[in-house]
Amino acid sequence: MWPCNQRAVAFFTDYCFTQWRMGPSGPTGLDRGVVLADLARLELPKAEADDLYRRIREMERAALRKISQAKR
Repeated sequence: MWPCNQRAVAFFTDYCFTQWRMGPSGPTGLDRGVVLADLARLELPKAEADDLYRRIREMERAALRKISQAKR
């Protein structure tokens, strides 16, 4: 793992792992309201929080792609 992603991966595994919204075909994405609330609790400077949120969304998209591939 690249050092620049370490905080995002830790946040994703600690806070986001159980926050998936589910549809009839499985996960549709993270519950962003909960993710943003958890992110706000860290009280990071805005630029850091924005960067962390962007990285989390990238991981969300990657996870959804993998889940979609596994269903085929």
